[in-house]
Amino acid sequence: MKKRVLPLLMASCMMATTISPVFGQEQSFDQVDNSTFAQETEQPTEETVVSVTIDGKTNDYSSWKDALEKTIKGNKIEVKLYQDVDFTNPGIYSKKVQTSGINLEIETQGADVTLDLNGHNVTNHFKNPYGNYPAKGFTAKLKKGGTFRIVNNAKNKSHFDVEKLGDLSSILNTDIITFIFGENITTTTKTLDLKHVVSKYSDFYLGMNGGFKALQEDGSYNFYTTASDAIGNSKDHRAILVNDYTGDDSFSASSGVKGIVDLNGKTFTTLSTALNFLYSNVDMTIQNGKIQAFNDNPSKDNLNVGFIGDSDQEVSNIKLALKDVDIESNYYRGFDLHGTDKDLHLTLDHSTLTMTREDSYGIYMPAQESSVTLKNNSTIKAGTGIAVKGGTLNVENSHVLSHGQEFVPSTGAQSRFDETGDAIYVDGSYKFPISVNVKNSEVKSEHAKAMRDLFVAEDSKDTTIVAESGKFSSDVMKYVPDDKAALKVDSNYIIGTAQEVQKEVANANESVEILQGIDSIRVPGGVKVENKTEDKVTVNGTEVGKGETITTPAPSTGGGGSTVKLNPVYRAYNPNNGEHLYTLDEKEYKHVASVGWDAEGVAFMAETEKNGQALYRVYNPNSGLHHYTADETEKNTLVSLGWHDEKVAWYTSKKPQSAPVYRVYNLNDGNHHYTMNQEEKDALVTLGWQFEGIAFRTAPIEK
Repeated sequence: MKKRVLPLLMASCMMATTISPVFGQEQSFDQVDNSTFAQETEQPTEETVVSVTIDGKTNDYSSWKDALEKTIKGNKIEVKLYQDVDFTNPGIYSKKVQTSGINLEIETQGADVTLDLNGHNVTNHFKNPYGNYPAKGFTAKLKKGGTFRIVNNAKNKSHFDVEKLGDLSSILNTDIITFIFGENITTTTKTLDLKHVVSKYSDFYLGMNGGFKALQEDGSYNFYTTASDAIGNSKDHRAILVNDYTGDDSFSASSGVKGIVDLNGKTFTTLSTALNFLYSNVDMTIQNGKIQAFNDNPSKDNLNVGFIGDSDQEVSNIKLALKDVDIESNYYRGFDLHGTDKDLHLTLDHSTLTMTREDSYGIYMPAQESSVTLKNNSTIKAGTGIAVKGGTLNVENSHVLSHGQEFVPSTGAQSRFDETGDAIYVDGSYKFPISVNVKNSEVKSEHAKAMRDLFVAEDSKDTTIVAESGKFSSDVMKYVPDDKAALKVDSNYIIGTAQEVQKEVANANESVEILQGIDSIRVPGGVKVENKTEDKVTVNGTEVGKGETITTPAPSTGGGGSTVKLNPVYRAYNPNNGEHLYTLDEKEYKHVASVGWDAEGVAFMAETEKNGQALYRVYNPNSGLHHYTADETEKNTLVSLGWHDEKVAWYTSKKPQSAPVYRVYNLNDGNHHYTMNQEEKDALVTLGWQFEGIAFRTAPIEK
């Protein structure tokens, strides 16, 4: 269910130092005091290769083993090279030294350590017999924090010719190491594992595994290896991910932390619980990037994408918001809000959670006085979408999709819930207060129900489930308010105002069932229409009584009695930049829908070339927007300014009695919008769009 972590925002995002198995097979470093260290090495018998200065006392060594295969104690330590060093050749150095490179282990709290290359080079291409571990230039463990510098105080350049630059770690994560990589040093690789390290941010850190930068009071940035360190030491409580990360870290937070983790367009990949919030009084936002949680053998019982709450102690007041974040996982479990805790809140804002397993779930919320909110085109896709046993679920302008097999339990689960395969499943067996509201959203299940409730008492006043508006893949009429209109268009239930549901009727292919709240409606030709309300309904000008069924007339014919086939113009919406794309090409329409555009159905009907007027489409490569115009002069002007000419998009109606298509303009982002719907046009104008008149005319939308 969760991974217990230290009470810090872990997500170190600099992969924890990889320790070679050979370290586990050798004895640990002997701890010696400074006097013993000096007595062993006062009279070198060979040429000096390295000197070690501890608190002002210098000792020269002809052997790396004598110099550094010991734990060093001291407040100020300097290691200085006097020769080039090549750890590659077997037999010259111990395997520990060859694996580690220049190896330093410092015991003293807050030690100030300098490695001076002194104009010399470090080479290491040793092949470790215990495993495929890269040969390092240096390994430094400052057990209790401090400062570590790699410098070159000579005029000549120094160079690391190694497979991995090195490892630097603080064993105690409360004691951070300040790291300085000096000038006049080159290296064949920047592969460097850091743990609990801070340094002044520079391009040196680009390309590493993870890491965060944080704004300082003077306007500069420091580089940290953990998000917790970055947030705690930043001016604006923000940690900015510098590089993609792959490892086993998690995001978490200690009690009282409020901050932002900016993924900065990068990808955070983990094989552990990605978001692990176990402590009270936390307010965290994760934004702007991707999170991937993948494990070759995911546990069905204790590995989540995200966990909010704590099964070991009562916690409360935890808020986690995901903004512009895409999450994908092969785990069984998505997000859990722990059931014995209260005041837990999860928000997805223009974010997605995709669970690839059929036997997975997206969100499980049994917690009282808690909430889950989806808004701004967020999407949950999982075997079972969202399971609710307590708290408040609000889904607005979003999508909840399920692809698991249907399972209908006969009794309520005493612990957790049964995975029903539904998009939204409400289990009332805990008898906790529950509120579910779906507004202007898509709720679909491939094999089960869009919405289902079980084990909820019929007279329960603590459970409220409302399907206020949207598109649903199964019957949700028991959840629809009396003041809303409802239709079944082909296989989908469409809920909303009369104007909202009318838009969806334009996409009807076979059938329309009028369920409630409709007085008059227009339906494409050749569609079967059944009135299931208690009152008469006018369909395409024809009155249809209660329980009656009609089939709307087929498309109209042109002159001479021959049928004129009018082709549909499709409309798709890009939620990222607000553009609507209009196209006659059904393949183009389906393609953009497959890559994240919202397919909005047929917008207009196109005339034949013989009977119509050309409408041109041009494309702005800078903004990514399309523009449509029947004015060839306007088209040519835009092309001369750098727009791409995409030729004739389709042919519009020449008939003055044909329906007008209005054009409005967004002064803020340069978007034009085209609509036959006068109410839609008027609504946009009230929001500040500029009305530009009738762009062209079109025949009535037909099947």
